[in-house]
Amino acid sequence: MGFAKVVGKLALIVALGYGASCITDDCYEYEYDGQLNHEKITFTNESNHRDLIVTRMDGRKVHYRSSSWHKPLKIHGVTIHKGTNVLDYDDFFDLGSSVDEIVVAEGQKQFDYYLKKIIEAKKQQENEKIKEGLEEITKGFSTN
Repeated sequence: MGFAKVVGKLALIVALGYGASCITDDCYEYEYDGQLNHEKITFTNESNHRDLIVTRMDGRKVHYRSSSWHKPLKIHGVTIHKGTNVLDYDDFFDLGSSVDEIVVAEGQKQFDYYLKKIIEAKKQQENEKIKEGLEEITKGFSTN
């Protein structure tokens, strides 16, 4: 089997694995601490909550809070830190505040976007490691 076919098949296996549901709904596939599009992204997965913290290019920190146990993950709150100002929006208790509901709904869209980007970045990193490993193991190898 050619090198390109091997890489292609391995990439497909990796993609299918990341697309599967969270094992016991722990969502470890989203754990990330790195840069994406010039933003610092950190996703942590604790026993009773999942946190996504994005530090934007202007220094603003947006903290998306989720207590979801199942996919798709839903956030219940967003906290925005800009300098000494802190804005907090929470839809957890569903008290009917339209301001909180609207901000959290927009936060959900952003949260979903970042989760998608995390999965894409992790797939790319995995594919690069596979490619590097296959290149290294085949150097100097001959069946002659």
